[in-house]
Amino acid sequence: NLLKDYRSYCLTNLAPGTCKRYRSILDNFNRFLSTQPLILSKTADFSPREFEGFKAFRKGEGACNRTINSELIVVKMMFRLAVQWGYLRKNPMNGVGKLRIPTENPPQFLTEAQCHKLLSSCDAFLYPVFFTFLNTGMRKGELENLEWTDVDFDRRRIKIRVKDDWTPKTNEREIPINDPLFQLLKDQKASAGWVTPILKLCFTVSYVLLAPFVGPLSDAIPKGKVMLIANFLKVCAVFLMLVGVDPVVAIGIAGLGAAIYAPAKYGLITELLPAEKLVSANGYFEGTTVCAVILGTVLGGFLVSPLINQFSVPIAIWHLHNMVTNLTVGMLSLLALNGIATLLSFSVADSGARYPSHSFHPLLLCKQFFRENMILWKDQLGGLSMLVTTLLWGVGATLQLIVLRWANELLGLPLAQAAYLQGITAVGVIAGAILASRLATLSSAATLLPLGMVIGLMIPLMLAVDSVLWAGILLMTVGAVSGFFVVPMNALLQHRGCNLLTAGRSIAVQGFNENAGMLVMLTIYAVATATRIPLGMMIGCFAAIITIGMTVIYLAHQRNCSTDEVCENA
Repeated sequence: NLLKDYRSYCLTNLAPGTCKRYRSILDNFNRFLSTQPLILSKTADFSPREFEGFKAFRKGEGACNRTINSELIVVKMMFRLAVQWGYLRKNPMNGVGKLRIPTENPPQFLTEAQCHKLLSSCDAFLYPVFFTFLNTGMRKGELENLEWTDVDFDRRRIKIRVKDDWTPKTNEREIPINDPLFQLLKDQKASAGWVTPILKLCFTVSYVLLAPFVGPLSDAIPKGKVMLIANFLKVCAVFLMLVGVDPVVAIGIAGLGAAIYAPAKYGLITELLPAEKLVSANGYFEGTTVCAVILGTVLGGFLVSPLINQFSVPIAIWHLHNMVTNLTVGMLSLLALNGIATLLSFSVADSGARYPSHSFHPLLLCKQFFRENMILWKDQLGGLSMLVTTLLWGVGATLQLIVLRWANELLGLPLAQAAYLQGITAVGVIAGAILASRLATLSSAATLLPLGMVIGLMIPLMLAVDSVLWAGILLMTVGAVSGFFVVPMNALLQHRGCNLLTAGRSIAVQGFNENAGMLVMLTIYAVATATRIPLGMMIGCFAAIITIGMTVIYLAHQRNCSTDEVCENA
């Protein structure tokens, strides 16, 4: 009970880094107690003799005198509090002496040659970390909690200041920035804006490049087995991140798994359900998918939070010392989750649908894929729904990044809190998807086109919002309208695609076009960010793309309806 109360006291009154160090010390003390006779079952049984035994125990484990003395201070503090809390009448550690510390040698400093050798051994990720250490003398915790808002480029100063979840060991202070560090920080900040869209591009490119092949693969073997392969690739991607492979490569492999997974997942719906149930099924899938997005957003913020960073991974479990990162626990958590998803793939039911065998020659598949694209685009309802979803997916993927930047620059939110706004948007999408599954039908999908224009007109309102409350309300509303609009459009596209092609091939065509739209929009965003186009202008441009694009689509559909009987089915 005393150990439990002391840990709670530490969590309440001490900084996260200090709590992590104290927890390790208490674990050492608890390990010592486990070797002692059962007579030490109560705090009143402790005497100075036991603490002398603790010193000998730790010395036997190889701890130096200075470390043992530091641990005695923490344990003594616990027993001092035990007296205050009524566990004991007096502190049993009174009179327990410290170990003698040998005369200290003068501090040693790295020579210039050693500094160059250290930096030359760093990879692209660690180089700026150690370069900043060497040029500032910052503590590890200070660098871990450094944000761009702490760097004053005009005054060439780094501000070490108190954060909501972290307090520096010393008082707040400023560190001057020398010329080499100034240039490195400028380059880092310039690249920070386009790194995220580049990673997103690496994930998305597989949907486009592999589209001619993933559809036939999904139709050639049972879709449950395809999903198993896809999930295993995601496990491999997370593992590669853990062992230090470049994130671009790892994210690309995860994108490969996702590209294979999509035709199997959505193609299975069209094989198992009749057309009249596709809207409801898509509403359910959209809702569960967005729930996963919300969970991922919240879990991602949690896994990079200081709370998780307090935990260390035992060397017996993870001994790759080249991975100097606080994110190992979080990455191992993702590895476990993807592993569970892979195991669950074994339980996916087989629809029993089988398709004629075909050649897997790459050239023939590409030609066939081009013909399938033309078939779906030339179909009036299929082409309409694919044009709408391609436009919305492209702009939507970019707006996710814009929302993060908007929340940071205009609302003053850090990245972790800005990500929660994406979660709020996702809640709106779920609500819209649920409403669509209950109120919309496949035959009424085309009549919802004006909602696309409404979405475009709502986006510029972001520039008028200056509070987190109204930001949440606006984004939830945008999400709800988007969910209500996209679900019937997706169902219409799947229905037409399944009738004109096969289940897997139609989803591959859909994925190709939607993700090609995302690639184009993300490339535009990356270029706009690199050229430092103002945020307000970006928001206005993307809003105009949606509004004008949906208006043109709506007017073209109305003109076609006046001359074509297809509107009777729309």
